[in-house]
Amino acid sequence: MSEHDRKPLVPLPALIADIGGTNARFATVDSNGALSETVAFPVADHTDLGQALTGRVMPALFGRPQSAVLALAATIQGDRAELTNGPWTIEPKQLIDHFGLSEVVLLNDFEALAMALPNLPEDATLPIGGGRRVASEPKLVIGAGTGLGAAALVRSGTQWLPLPSEGGHVEFGPVTSGDAAIWEHIRRSDERSSAEAILSGAGIERLYRALADGAGLAAEPLVSADIVTRGIAAHDTTAGDTLGLFTAYLGRYAGDLALIYLARGGVYVAGGIAPRMSEIFTKGPFREAFVDKPPFQALMTSIPTWLITHPAPALLGLTDFINRPSGYAIDLTGRHWQ
Repeated sequence: MSEHDRKPLVPLPALIADIGGTNARFATVDSNGALSETVAFPVADHTDLGQALTGRVMPALFGRPQSAVLALAATIQGDRAELTNGPWTIEPKQLIDHFGLSEVVLLNDFEALAMALPNLPEDATLPIGGGRRVASEPKLVIGAGTGLGAAALVRSGTQWLPLPSEGGHVEFGPVTSGDAAIWEHIRRSDERSSAEAILSGAGIERLYRALADGAGLAAEPLVSADIVTRGIAAHDTTAGDTLGLFTAYLGRYAGDLALIYLARGGVYVAGGIAPRMSEIFTKGPFREAFVDKPPFQALMTSIPTWLITHPAPALLGLTDFINRPSGYAIDLTGRHWQ
């Protein structure tokens, strides 16, 4: 291994973070390149990132970081980034000045998730159905939580190239007559039927209300976490049906993206919702909907699908990128401050 290959992306120890619309996870990559324990909490606990770092994160870290690499559920524009579904605004220059950092790098959160895929520990995933992975072929990760994210990872020579997207905002339409009734209900209250409008926490709530409405029932004012809990416990038929539809629709969406990328390297499901529903994913309609893509059922059957069960997979991706930057074809122009 050359001296260039051994050089980390940024000075160590480095603060790393996966900051979504609902939850934030922080850790450090120490001077030996090892990942520390994770500090996690809801974004809403703090008014901004600076307050969170000062009051919660820095006191819990072992040693003061020299740099930071942050993965955000945000679009990075200029010298600031605003969370798409959250209240924080991240300004790298302020972080450098306030916390004495030498460098700050900002990445998309699904970019970091994609970088974790080649080296996920075996105990960090749960298979959903069959298929056989082709290691060098494109891989895909999708995740439903506050929003819906998606990214691909493709091989470019000796490097991996992560391709983040705004795939959660594509149009997503009905297939069956039952779907059509649900979509009509959603259209009455939302501007458009994007994939995220259905495949997210808020989407679970929309599906629940639509099913209750279709059955002539008065839907209780439940949040998605309550619907998931009731559906898993089988205490609420409408909640159970909601989770079944949610996993089927997510399988359909994942299958569409797998066709676009020919993701023979495998499709991974991440996010805040799916790990709570592992049995429904592995035994429910997800895989059937994923494969049902005539005339390509044979191709789809060959593509493996997994549920990521690791609590902070994006941090694994950031750690690998910091330790082996030459393994990834990533342009940091406009995303690296010193």
